[in-house]
Amino acid sequence: MTGALRWGVKQSLHDYVRSSEGTIEAGDGARLDGDDVVFPADGSLEGAFTGFVRFVAHGGLMDWLIAQPRLDENGTRLTLAGRRGARVPFATIGEEGVRLTVDGSLLLGSFYPPGTALAPLRVE
Repeated sequence: MTGALRWGVKQSLHDYVRSSEGTIEAGDGARLDGDDVVFPADGSLEGAFTGFVRFVAHGGLMDWLIAQPRLDENGTRLTLAGRRGARVPFATIGEEGVRLTVDGSLLLGSFYPPGTALAPLRVE
């Protein structure tokens, strides 16, 4: 496995949080590089990455955490760590790019509908 997953999540999300005087932070090994989040590889599992990015706005009324991304073995689905250790199918990856799933939409408070195009991602 290579060293990291680089992903901007969604440019309009970055813009929205900044325009509302919110914050974007990364931690647990993940770091921000411009509008990209760089999640380091988790050496214990192929396609798994560590760290988180957190988008906070409106005094904390919007508080979205994207943590521990994992690609399936075919590289066609991206899951995130959910509550109580469950994996949440967040996005599909295909010819049409990275697209938000129903569960991903719910995780983001239905702010973006299922099928919304997300930022491209790449494994470095």
